[in-house]
Amino acid sequence: MNKTRMLCSSLRLLSVYVAFVFTVTWANEGPYKCPDVRLIERCICVEKSQGLDVSCEGARTSQLHKSLQNIQRTNQPVYYLKLKNNTLADIPSFLLEGINVRHLYSHYGDTTRISDDAFSTLVESLETLDLSQNTLQRVPSSALENLASLVFLNLNYNKISTIHAKAFQGLTSLERLSLFGNRIAHIDNLAFSGIGHNIIYLNLGGNMLNSIPTESLKKVPALKKLILTENTIATITPNEFRDMGENIDTVNLAGNHIQELPQRAFAHLSALSSMDLERNQIEYIHPEAFQGIEDTLAWLKLGHNRLRTTPVEALERLKTLHELDLRNNNISRIEKNAFYPYGVNLKYINFQNNKIVEIETGALDVLNNTLRWLYLSSNLFTTLDESTFENVIDIIEILDIQDNPFHCDCDIVWFREWMQGVHKDVVSRPRKTQCHTPEELRDVPLHDLSSSMLQCHTSSAVLTFYPVNHVILFICLMKWIN
Repeated sequence: MNKTRMLCSSLRLLSVYVAFVFTVTWANEGPYKCPDVRLIERCICVEKSQGLDVSCEGARTSQLHKSLQNIQRTNQPVYYLKLKNNTLADIPSFLLEGINVRHLYSHYGDTTRISDDAFSTLVESLETLDLSQNTLQRVPSSALENLASLVFLNLNYNKISTIHAKAFQGLTSLERLSLFGNRIAHIDNLAFSGIGHNIIYLNLGGNMLNSIPTESLKKVPALKKLILTENTIATITPNEFRDMGENIDTVNLAGNHIQELPQRAFAHLSALSSMDLERNQIEYIHPEAFQGIEDTLAWLKLGHNRLRTTPVEALERLKTLHELDLRNNNISRIEKNAFYPYGVNLKYINFQNNKIVEIETGALDVLNNTLRWLYLSSNLFTTLDESTFENVIDIIEILDIQDNPFHCDCDIVWFREWMQGVHKDVVSRPRKTQCHTPEELRDVPLHDLSSSMLQCHTSSAVLTFYPVNHVILFICLMKWIN
């Protein structure tokens, strides 16, 4: 009986030891084994929990082929295969033969051609294919068409000029497609036919499109994010996005040549929440430009345009707007009705780099429950009116007013005292928020001003804050007493 107990105890100790050794081995080496480093010239292999992580750089095709063959002989899956700065003008059919790759990246290989069978053994495994920074002149459709498991395709920074009909046919699982930085000037109406109904992200930025490819985009009904930045699009026509916008929540048209926004420009984007129109040439926005998206639009960027006033008539129907960016325009005044009535939900407002000299009294009142970030730097403010800020000053979390030509006199005292109080950390770069005039106070931070520096005396303060009729009454009373 004792011998049995001893045997059982010994077996338990042995099992614990084996488990310990197995755990340490697993933690140190991972579940997958790389081949001997001498067998994978120009490549580095790292063992990871999901598979091998292989990086190859500066190799010729023959060297790559030999290294990848030796990796294939391990019968281990490759989670990441990263090829960079290799001599790969052509990706031949034999290069990846038999290897199981989940995510494949091939950059700076000067690749101009891809064999039709180059990815034939990756049909079931490949989820990411990144062929950016190469010299492809067309979409390699024949090489791609059987990649039914592919989720992300990146063809950025190649030399593609046309997307031909059915260019992505067979990519039925594709969710993200990026073609930024090519030379695309034409997209066939059937370019996205057969791409499947899963694609939610499409980046066509940095190309040569002169119009929105509405007809082509009708073939991607699940699309949510559409990027068209840095093209040469000059006009948006009414009803531009007809029959393609049921799911789109983000449209980015920054860096184009748009001069005006017409009536119902985005009316068919019934789910739109974010619109970026920065870096265009917009001078005019029709009062009904945002009709149809009044209940969905939350983020609107109109910076770096040519607007002279806040486009209140167009904005006033936007019930859910949270962020309004109007930086780098030609706005000279924030008018009393600038945020009425849509401002009840505004949290972020940016007026940096305009020509603003004044915020009219009452302009910020409608923001008294929501405003958190207010950017007014690099304008032409000479003073800050306490009555203008009184309803929002205690709820603001970031206030940026640096680089304005402030005239520091007794009218600025209230703000100096507020900065020195519990809210002093709210002002962005307080040391750069400085006096411009008078000359003796130039470059002195508002935070450091004192009453003696401003020569603010009690009597003058009384006269400053009392209405004129009260002052006259006070003078008459003094004369009567004397």
